[in-house]
Amino acid sequence: MSDTQTASDLMVERQMNPKLSLPNCVLPHSDVQKFLLELIDQASFQGRMVEFVSGVKDIIKTATIRE
Repeated sequence: MSDTQTASDLMVERQMNPKLSLPNCVLPHSDVQKFLLELIDQASFQGRMVEFVSGVKDIIKTATIRE
């Protein structure tokens, strides 16, 4: 990994390489999951951040709920 790689670069790399799986994510409650997804949907992202945020949403959507 290069020191100049951004989080967006890493997300794109992960999407291009099917051998790299989504990181495990555990949320304390389904309300937290819903809140985070709504917060992301209300924000405006441009350029490469759109790809990164899409990956983050996928991680949140597939998160394990601890409740």
